[in-house]
Amino acid sequence: MRPCLLIAFCVLGAGAAAQAPAPSNRIEAGDHVVYYNALPTTWLTPEVARRYGVRRSANRVLLNIAVHRRRDDGLTEAVTAEVTGTATNLVGQRSVLELREVREGAAVYYLAEIGFDGRETLRFDVQARAHGGPPVQVRFSQSFFPD
Repeated sequence: MRPCLLIAFCVLGAGAAAQAPAPSNRIEAGDHVVYYNALPTTWLTPEVARRYGVRRSANRVLLNIAVHRRRDDGLTEAVTAEVTGTATNLVGQRSVLELREVREGAAVYYLAEIGFDGRETLRFDVQARAHGGPPVQVRFSQSFFPD
């Protein structure tokens, strides 16, 4: 597997054209599917973190969002989208996500880094809208622990 596609495979379980990963990490709306996940940045190898400009730290999380369109053959293909969102901890501290688009061949995904203090549960509230598609709301919570 090419290191440049490691994030897409590791986080989404999907390439540029692939079948959908486990239902717990996707939301479908019409012909569009939004894949999402968050992971500690220390799970990335130093090489992959450098390649994508991600700062590895025991107190940082990487959010990964990808929007795909379902093709006639049942597979999906990556499409560009407008992606915005926030991350909120349990005491209500809210951070606006600074998502940046990454293109790697036919793959397109949106990455944001979020810092956290100690053991933390973050609630992600993300809206993704593919060009020509409906807005898709992604809401999930996940707990993180410093390494």
